[in-house]
Amino acid sequence: MRRQFLAHTDMTRDDSRIEVSDMSELLDVMCKEFNCICEVVDDDQVVGMSKNEIGKQKYSCRRQLLSLYI
Repeated sequence: MRRQFLAHTDMTRDDSRIEVSDMSELLDVMCKEFNCICEVVDDDQVVGMSKNEIGKQKYSCRRQLLSLYI
């Protein structure tokens, strides 16, 4: 990771980076969709992700990204 995007060597694309903010937005969408599916599944073992769990993951991700700069 470098600053706010992932660097890679895909030379076939014009834009050779993946924005971290784009990945974060996709993760938010996936979590919301996953929770919607969990709500309609009639099984007590299927549990969605709480906002607290998502917050912990975001905090962990940011902390680990910051450690790359130190």
